[in-house]
Amino acid sequence: MNAPDGAGRSVAQLVVNLMTNGAVDRIDQRAKRGAELRQWGLHPHMPDEASSLAADDSAFERAYPEALSGGQGVGFPRKSGRG
Repeated sequence: MNAPDGAGRSVAQLVVNLMTNGAVDRIDQRAKRGAELRQWGLHPHMPDEASSLAADDSAFERAYPEALSGGQGVGFPRKSGRG
C-alpha cells in the first residue's frame, strides 16, 4: 500500500485513505518501520567499545550493578554493516 499513485490498491482502500486524511498510509509506514526494528530486537548488538554508548553502559553498570543482569547494558544495533 505504499505506491504513491495508488497502484495496486483497491478503490475502497483509496477512499478510506482519503476519508481518514492518509491514516492508511501512516499505518503502513509505521508497520514497515516496526518490521525493521524487529530485526534489531532479534539480533541486538552491543555498541562499539570505543563509543560513547559503551562508556555510558560501563558507567551505569558500575553505578548500578544490581540493575543489569549478566553485565549487559542496553544493546543498540550498529550503524555499520558489522555484525
